Amino acid sequence: VGRDGTIYIGSDDIATRHRFYAINPANGAVKWSLPTDNAVYTTAAIDGAGNLYYGTLSSGRLYSATATGSERWVYTGGSIGTSSSPALSPDGATVYFAGYDGKLHAVRTADGVARWVFALAKEVRASSPAVDANGVVYVGCYDGLLYAVNPDGTLKRTWSTAAIVRSSPAI
Repeated sequence: VGRDGTIYIGSDDIATRHRFYAINPANGAVKWSLPTDNAVYTTAAIDGAGNLYYGTLSSGRLYSATATGSERWVYTGGSIGTSSSPALSPDGATVYFAGYDGKLHAVRTADGVARWVFALAKEVRASSPAVDANGVVYVGCYDGLLYAVNPDGTLKRTWSTAAIVRSSPAI
């Protein structure tokens, strides 16, 4: 939900060719929508300027749009899709998401260029990154580990859960 109350939601509807929507909270009308290449299972991250970041299920793409519905950029560095909602760095300069490709992606919010990509042991499904005040990124993985990755893309540490992690860490 944006600062002005706009509701943002993705679609898994093949009939509409998969879209990302902005909904007017007062009357439920569509303010705008943008096409995506596949279903959107993630919630959007919203930065201080109102820009949106959301991923798609099968392609591994991460989209960025303005609050008024203009596409800013599309990151195509993920080789397989994501159900991991993106999270922003404390300064808003980086957006993080993990995917079925077994990687944690750090992407510049200004232009959609990769800052770094951290290889995990297995895929990430439904575990959205959490970012602490120091910029450390936490994400759960199908290898049974919770990862802590430093802001520069190096491993800080892991914790074993003894089972797949399919939920998001909370800070």
